[in-house]
Amino acid sequence: MAEDLVERGGAVHLEPHELLGPWEELPPHVKAHLRGWAEGEIRGAMAFHPRGRIWPGAVRGIHTVGRYLGRRKRLGALRQGVMSWSPRLWRRPQMTRASVLEGIRRRRWSRSRRPKVEDLLTALGKDAYWIMGGYADRVRVDTRCRGFYHDPIRNTVWGYFLGLDLVTTPSGVVCHEANLSPGLFEKIRKGYWDRDPIPIGLADFADLHELRRVLWKGSSLTPMDPWFYSQLRGGLAARGLGLEVLEDARLPRRRDIPEELPVPARSLFPPSDPPGNTVVVRLCGYRVGPDFFLSNKEAFAKAIGHDLRKSGEDRVKVLPLTPDPGEVSLPEDPGSPNLVYKYPLENQGKGVFFLRARDAGHARTLAQEVDGSTGETGGLFQPWVCSDILPNRLIYEHRTKILVTPVGIQYLGARRRETVTPLPEKVPEGVVEDRRPLIITGYFGNVSVPVDPSEEALLERASMALGEAIARVFSRGFITRDGD
Repeated sequence: MAEDLVERGGAVHLEPHELLGPWEELPPHVKAHLRGWAEGEIRGAMAFHPRGRIWPGAVRGIHTVGRYLGRRKRLGALRQGVMSWSPRLWRRPQMTRASVLEGIRRRRWSRSRRPKVEDLLTALGKDAYWIMGGYADRVRVDTRCRGFYHDPIRNTVWGYFLGLDLVTTPSGVVCHEANLSPGLFEKIRKGYWDRDPIPIGLADFADLHELRRVLWKGSSLTPMDPWFYSQLRGGLAARGLGLEVLEDARLPRRRDIPEELPVPARSLFPPSDPPGNTVVVRLCGYRVGPDFFLSNKEAFAKAIGHDLRKSGEDRVKVLPLTPDPGEVSLPEDPGSPNLVYKYPLENQGKGVFFLRARDAGHARTLAQEVDGSTGETGGLFQPWVCSDILPNRLIYEHRTKILVTPVGIQYLGARRRETVTPLPEKVPEGVVEDRRPLIITGYFGNVSVPVDPSEEALLERASMALGEAIARVFSRGFITRDGD
């Protein structure tokens, strides 16, 4: 059977329980072996995580050049191409390691009399992350990339600071993805609140869990905005809480930090042993362990969507992301698409395409057309869902912020993002050429406006439900506290 699956490539869309059986029914030694494979993958990825001075310095140089180009309109078009080299360069050691191991396992599967189970899964196109989160349980995470952890003895908590993209529809709230490193710029926050909900929410969380210090491990995409730094420090200090900021060592320093603010320290990783009574708020991502489910759109949709259905949660739904479009029909609005085709590891709207397809067969043909033009493979389909179309044919969504930890979830506010380019009155069938009316991201243009009070409670409930689902998946799939 295994040879047939490898020969036909028939395991591409199989889930772990379909190929290996229910996790609960596996023998203990098989569970231990699969856990060991997953933990070895996390350790190996972190061992090949770039460090030292040369590699981060090269990436920092790319960011510096990108900022320079972004300030000059004539050269701004070059910025995206230059910045695309940052993740390529940064992930190259890990990608090289993964390619070498894949070759070894495929060779071992084809030539060994006693191949390992990971050799079979590699031959089927599966890696260790395929069994993490939604299948294997109690996987140990490397201390350098902790993002969801609790040390009850010293009362230290690690949590993810996430941005959730939510759409309100007549049938309820739907989420199409979660984001590490969400933007926190002055231009999208200043003036929306008399009191900033992020420092207030963090202070409420700290008081509830008797924490006295916030360690902020900053984004791996952009340096900390000075205005927000001041807001955060002042808001926490007013509640008697200390703040330490660790900026990502790959990013250039901001030169406009006010003199009264301490210059942030720089580090690739958050501290594995922070002082007691501290909450580590992590925005940076390492794409290993739990991070994988927050950066890989397919894994997030499957694992979190399954948990929401299993728990009977009705405050929010996660849009499915599947390799097949399923049933397809043209939308009523002639200017709207009906499907989104996206690459699960791309961010910032770069790997997202919109289709207006007659049926499933037409959608597959259009996806092949997109793959051919991008040179990518592995794209996935998602239903296109939007808010009510505004009178000027603009659409909007909401970006909410939450802190997800093993000891609780904290809601940290929301903002509404509207497109600036109206939907056309009509689009032809095929791949939509102009994506500006459809992608709500700063890279394609949008405006942020305050959330209507009538929607705030609905968004908070939906965000809390998503945070609780993420916490359940992580608590089952990974070891999240000392002594477990």
